[in-house]
Amino acid sequence: MIPYLSAADVFALLSPGEAVSAVLAALRDGLDPAAGFPRANVPLTHGNLLLMPAESATHAGVKLATVAPDNPSRGLPRIAALYVIFDAETLHPKALIDGTALTTLRTPAVSVAAVSALLPAAPHVVVFGAGPQAVGHVRTLADVTALASVTVVTRTGTLPPVPAWPVPAESGRAGSGRAGSVPVESGRAESGRAESVPVESGRVESGRVESGRVGSDRVGSGRAESVRAGSGRVESVGAVPVRETSAGPAPVGGTPDPAGTAGAFPASVIVHRVGTPEVDAALQVADVVVCATTARTPLFDSALLRETAIVIAVGSHEPDAREVDTALVARATVIVEDRATALRECGDIIMALADGAPGRLLPMSDVIRGVVPVSGGRPVLFKGSGMAWQDLVVAEALLARAPT
Repeated sequence: MIPYLSAADVFALLSPGEAVSAVLAALRDGLDPAAGFPRANVPLTHGNLLLMPAESATHAGVKLATVAPDNPSRGLPRIAALYVIFDAETLHPKALIDGTALTTLRTPAVSVAAVSALLPAAPHVVVFGAGPQAVGHVRTLADVTALASVTVVTRTGTLPPVPAWPVPAESGRAGSGRAGSVPVESGRAESGRAESVPVESGRVESGRVESGRVGSDRVGSGRAESVRAGSGRVESVGAVPVRETSAGPAPVGGTPDPAGTAGAFPASVIVHRVGTPEVDAALQVADVVVCATTARTPLFDSALLRETAIVIAVGSHEPDAREVDTALVARATVIVEDRATALRECGDIIMALADGAPGRLLPMSDVIRGVVPVSGGRPVLFKGSGMAWQDLVVAEALLARAPT
């Protein structure tokens, strides 16, 4: 029988920080995103079927994903997926993996890997959206550095009642389990080495978190492990902080959530309705802004951002949809998964270039390997649309951890 890794297995086997480590290790070992296969998008009557194949030295894999825009009105997820991983030589299937959980884990891992060398200590984070990717990005950021505050921006100013990041109790990460993390080092002249800096004071007021560690209960010491893509081996990548995170719903700072949950966001998040002065104020002090929505037009005025802001935009892989404005693309250092993919799929980039923005796009592999420097003095934009190699890297890491 072919082994099946359920969503519970996915989140139990690999922490967000460990997924970041796997992505970093694969790119540092020479994986070339530009050499991958393009995504196939098949239009269906009620949505789209996506096929995302990839190959490494030891495995081949394919993700079958469906996008059904009407599903949220039915109480169903918008995206469903299944991943199949094969032995590279015999091409016999090795495992089936819950593809939705795999996507939820790998997408924020890629984003955080792309900007990991640029993250400041104790960042203030603003997140547009409250779905699985919004939650996943917050949890992944919290797994690599302590967060000073998290502000979530939604259309209603509340969070959904259904938890969006399903971490199983048996994973060992429900309040006391071990979550791996990766070292975060500064790549900018104005910031030093990022370290876990807890926010200790004890109150929530004026739209800012002033109590609690966001996504972190304790900082200890340990060693992060990562899976070298294609090797099937887990290797230590050095001594880094290891923190324990709570998997359950957390209290909401700022606007109370009438449903009584925080959609599985970490503790002490603040919730604001889009378009309010409070959101503008949060953006003006934000260190990291995450855009994880289905919006087709820019979510905010990028003139509000500081020169040191990092923006992560992952909500779309369509050429006619974008979450950030042309002014940000023109002003920022732009990091992408792959130039050709960005110019084919990323509306944030395509429409900005059509408006006359400069076209200098830095591949994330070059940034991670230190081939191209990222200078200070301007914001950084990471635009991701999702690529098949990312699924395979994280699937290999999962397979290496799975019981045999």
